[in-house]
Amino acid sequence: MVVALLVTLNVTLIVLTVAIVRYSHRLDSATRELELTLKAVREEILPLSEETRRVLRHTNELVIGTREQVDRVGRVMESVENLLEGRTITSAAERAVSISRTTLVSVLQGIKEGLKALRSTRSQVKEDSDVE
Repeated sequence: MVVALLVTLNVTLIVLTVAIVRYSHRLDSATRELELTLKAVREEILPLSEETRRVLRHTNELVIGTREQVDRVGRVMESVENLLEGRTITSAAERAVSISRTTLVSVLQGIKEGLKALRSTRSQVKEDSDVE
């Protein structure tokens, strides 16, 4: 009976050892497959990430260009609205009138000073002739 128990124990150990070896081979095989899969993923991800970066840069440039175009269109539309509402013409006319008014006031002031100078010269001539 002891011999049968020892034989059973030895057979169980052998079966257990064979099962562990087989499990270890499967684990090794799964580890190699995982390693190959990760390597393939890494080889695919690097070019994909570079392509993604390039697309994002291009998209960013497009967004900046579009924003600039929208700003330009906004400025043009504002100018068109001003023209349609007459603000531009009114503003130009106001500036012209202001400049003309300033010029006219300057000319009138010059004439006034010239007349004063002529009057003072006549007064001096009369005084000089009265004195003689």
